This record gives sequence, structure tokens and C-alpha cells, in this order.
Amino acid sequence: MPMTRTTNGEMLLVGLMSGTSLDGISAAVVAFSERDGLVHADLRHFAQRAYHDEARARLAAAMHGASAQEYCRLHTDLGTWLGDAARDAMQGAGVSAHEVQAIASHG
Repeated sequence: MPMTRTTNGEMLLVGLMSGTSLDGISAAVVAFSERDGLVHADLRHFAQRAYHDEARARLAAAMHGASAQEYCRLHTDLGTWLGDAARDAMQGAGVSAHEVQAIASHG
């Protein structure tokens, strides 16, 4: 099924990245379009959201082992943090969630 596009033919996507450096989450809003058989990407907004000290400590500790309960809590919390970063990036780009075709997270 083809993805819907904005009125000008673009597809807006949000990309999220949180790496092992534990510095925080990077978020980008990118508009993709096709012209003359080529795909073009236009970065609309980029933002970084630093982890607060407690989050960084929890993530670092979990890399060396944690209880199932803590892994479940981190799973939920990380999802919230990623969602917050995506929302901030969309606001920074001046787009609403219903204009975005997909949100992707590398991890």
C-alpha cells in the first residue's frame, strides 16, 4: 500500500536515535520527495534531547544486567522519552502528528 503524501507530494518522516554513548536522543524531521526519478531529502528540523542524570544511570546499569522489572520499566520509560523527542522535533519543524507518515527509531 503506498504511503500518503502531503499536498505538495512530500512524505514527512521522523527519525529517532539513541546510542550506547548514553548522551540522549537525537530526532530529525525529514521531508522526502521524488523529482525526475530521484529521491530528495530535506531536513526540516533536528534536535537533541539529553538524558537526565537518573535516566543515564539507569540505562548504564542495565547494560550490565538488571532485573526483569527494571528492564520493563526502562522499556516503558524509553518509549516515553522517544515519544517526547519525536513530539519536540515535530513542533520544531512546525508540523503536526497527522502530517507525518512514519516515525522510525534505530534504537
